[in-house]
Amino acid sequence: MRVLVVDDHQVLRRGVRSLLEDEDAFEVCGEAADGSEAIAKAQELKPDAILMDISMPGLNGLDATREIRRLLPETQIVILTQHDTPAMMRQALDAGAHGYVVKSAMITELVAVLDRMRQGPQPAAPVVLGAQGENIDVKELTQRSTAFETALRQSEQRLRSLVEHQFAIMNCMAEGLYTLDAEGLVTSINPAGEAILGWTKEELLGRKMHDVTHYKHPDGSPFPASECPGLQVLQRGVDLREHEDVFIHKGGRFVPVVFTASPLKEESKIVGVIVGFRDDTEQRQAKEAVSQANRELRIIKDHLQLVTNVMAA
Repeated sequence: MRVLVVDDHQVLRRGVRSLLEDEDAFEVCGEAADGSEAIAKAQELKPDAILMDISMPGLNGLDATREIRRLLPETQIVILTQHDTPAMMRQALDAGAHGYVVKSAMITELVAVLDRMRQGPQPAAPVVLGAQGENIDVKELTQRSTAFETALRQSEQRLRSLVEHQFAIMNCMAEGLYTLDAEGLVTSINPAGEAILGWTKEELLGRKMHDVTHYKHPDGSPFPASECPGLQVLQRGVDLREHEDVFIHKGGRFVPVVFTASPLKEESKIVGVIVGFRDDTEQRQAKEAVSQANRELRIIKDHLQLVTNVMAA
């Protein structure tokens, strides 16, 4: 049996060649490193069987299998891959593969599978071997795949509902909320944040938030990103709570804000930051008015005390 070996890893191709060269019944007639080369070599060499990887650069193994089955219907194709899931097995069989062997079972099972291929033009049923060399019945595989796909759809629906719920909460918030990735680039901002800063989500997405809304102090002096309290949350991974600051409105004016920043983590790695903020203009104006009133009151009290002292003299 003449065999074409298709895999993007040269070490794996050499391993398969070495395995088959020890068997008198098999001859490795060629090798290919991707799906497109596999199609060309198959047309040129017309092998009896092809060992086909799935994950390869360019054209993948499943698409190459479909095309080779169309061009060379007599050539038998065995998928040889690291993927050991019912869904992937079913996709391979749907593409027209005659067998499916997980690479971890290659040494003990590959020759046996090819021997079965030699016994006739095609096996009565595809040969499907899992990681432990377990021969999986095609009906059982279909049932497993259907159950897997159903569970996946349900998980996707739950995730979509959760995301939609979170977006609804963000959109209804009176306070501004935006998220940054690990590079400090804007990944989202809610409508309240757009209103406070004057920028739309489309204008901000993918831009460095600090360079747009926080790049200078109220006195006009530069505000380096390295000194930005919010961005330091990315570096240190420590929450920042109720921090008083000023952001820059799209129109150029300064907006007094109070903001809280928390790191976003995936598997203990910081991948971004979420910032909640509110316009603090009225509160600061009120504080300033109280401070001014207290100053005026102290002046009046000092003046009355002076008058009292003069009258008593």
